[in-house]
Amino acid sequence: MTTLLTKVAETVQAYKDREVNWFRGLAPMQRAVLVAESSELPANLGATAVAYRLHDLPHYGEVAFMLLGLKPCVLYSFGSDIASPPNEPPPSQAENTLMATTKASLLADYITQVVKPSLHAWMSPPAIPGAHSPSPHLALAPIRHWLRSPEMDLVGSFVCYNVSHPLVALIDSHLLNPAQTMISEVVLQQVLDYPGTLPATASECACVCEVCYGVFEPHLLTPESTSADLATLPKFRALFSYCALAEQLPQVRHHFARYCAAGRQAGLDLRLVL
Repeated sequence: MTTLLTKVAETVQAYKDREVNWFRGLAPMQRAVLVAESSELPANLGATAVAYRLHDLPHYGEVAFMLLGLKPCVLYSFGSDIASPPNEPPPSQAENTLMATTKASLLADYITQVVKPSLHAWMSPPAIPGAHSPSPHLALAPIRHWLRSPEMDLVGSFVCYNVSHPLVALIDSHLLNPAQTMISEVVLQQVLDYPGTLPATASECACVCEVCYGVFEPHLLTPESTSADLATLPKFRALFSYCALAEQLPQVRHHFARYCAAGRQAGLDLRLVL
């Protein structure tokens, strides 16, 4: 008899395989558009830069954490928080519109080719609606209304969420409610399950750090600058990242310990990078 943890591990591996193949199947310019900031021209990104950025885009880790009951939901968006290069002219409005349209098209294809077939078996309503269940019951919904967080626009994103999770009402009322146009970081902390916060003052900016939970995996795409020998070596891949203040690091370590223990059950050997 297949146990819940076995089913989770098998789902995560199948999701990962399908996801990696999807990224590798993209045309070079599609990959460049996918990782480009709104202030960057994809054509100006070298293949090596694209390969390094693409390495951290897979979502299979967050999917694992959701299926393991840690994260209430996974937010799918092909935005990027990579710093823009200085001294480059910004794209024109037409170029930005084209990039946004292309990213939206790629996200829709990703949802169709990766998310839906990988998680189809989990997308059934619970026997008792609204009741907590140890087995996840997933739903997938687009954010079609105008919605902003302190960091990014969320319109056009997709949310895959566990309808059996105790925080499902928060997802419905803040992420999927058309009457909501702004979502606070406090709510995002809860629905995405991370213990850090963005700096609110100049002094806090000086003591903020990026937190990454990740694994060592082979290159998604081998950077052109990487030798054949180095290409076979595992590279750290961030599966879950957020910002935290120095004073929050004890909570971060406690949070990571939970994820690390649970991740092993899905075949993920997590490492913490600060």
